[in-house]
Amino acid sequence: MTVGERTIPAPAALSPEKLKVVKERKIPPVIPAPKTRQEWLELQKLFDAPGDEPGRKGAEYNGATYEVRKIAGVRTYLITPRKIDKRFADRVLVHTHGGAWVFGGGDAALREAVWLANGVGVCKSTW
Repeated sequence: MTVGERTIPAPAALSPEKLKVVKERKIPPVIPAPKTRQEWLELQKLFDAPGDEPGRKGAEYNGATYEVRKIAGVRTYLITPRKIDKRFADRVLVHTHGGAWVFGGGDAALREAVWLANGVGVCKSTW
């Protein structure tokens, strides 16, 4: 991999499959920072879109269900894991996904939310 004028070798301990991925990796072009609110919203939508479908499929694959709700005008998700731990049956975990303030919101946030809800075994509300 070349970064600027430096050539960085791939780690020697990689499998042949991973080595191929590393060697073929392309560094994406620099994206200029948006200047207006509308430009930010367009970039956010463009950035988040590829994660939406994997978020929904991840919930399905893991046997979790979710509801999209609005709380105080904010889109939220209530995730119910495949199995609720008896210790947390009367609890809800409220999680504010920090990255979603800019990127990683929408259905893309389901990837992390489902992982957390299933791992802890508690219903989870994410903002």
